[in-house]
Amino acid sequence: PYTTLFRSVAGQSGKATVQVFDAKGAKVADEQVTVGGNNILSMDLGSLTNGLYTFHLVFNSGTQSSFRVAVSK
Repeated sequence: PYTTLFRSVAGQSGKATVQVFDAKGAKVADEQVTVGGNNILSMDLGSLTNGLYTFHLVFNSGTQSSFRVAVSK
């Protein structure tokens, strides 16, 4: 199964912090990432179990973005 997330982050690129929360609201990941000039976030989800997760990105510029991902392996 694929374990890499590719997510378009419209109009945003650069360094960001990604926090991942499970369905109960517990933080399960906190990573520094770089969103490329193509506005695509690439992240390995191999350590996450099946379930619904909320991803919260905060770019160094202060811009924020949140989205949900369902993981099913």
